[in-house]
Amino acid sequence: QLRQQAIRHLIEFFRAASTASPVVVLLEDLQWADESSLDAVRTILQQTGAQGPVRLLTVCAARPGLVERHPDWYADLPWASRLALQPLSVGESGRLVEAILHKADVLPDALRGVIVQSAGGNPFYLEELIKMHIEEGAIRIGPERWEIMDTDLSALRVPPTLNGIIQA
Repeated sequence: QLRQQAIRHLIEFFRAASTASPVVVLLEDLQWADESSLDAVRTILQQTGAQGPVRLLTVCAARPGLVERHPDWYADLPWASRLALQPLSVGESGRLVEAILHKADVLPDALRGVIVQSAGGNPFYLEELIKMHIEEGAIRIGPERWEIMDTDLSALRVPPTLNGIIQA
């Protein structure tokens, strides 16, 4: 009963909030959500618009694991659509590395290559690799300029998984 009451209040909240101005809700990492939470989100999305149009945009971000577990999770929401993002290309990854490290006077091709190759097109992984290189001293950040240290890149440890990078 408490769960149903909470869902009803959330539906009322989103309907009321969207009458004053458009509302955007971002739900990230839904692949980690339990079944009850996924059901609650779907119910809220179904019911919020059931009594008429609302100015509510809900972005549900998840890794492919959610769709693998629940291929039709959003199928009963006629206004919903799925946008599957592809990994960044090597060129796009290289440009992202350059953009993040734009304060460095020189960006060695070898460092760019190690980061791009290790990230495998995953922009979050790429950012975390750069943070790891900063923490290990291979990249020194300053207020105005960043310095890429003359480091043996083969000696830098690059965890093979995203969890490994986050833990590092």
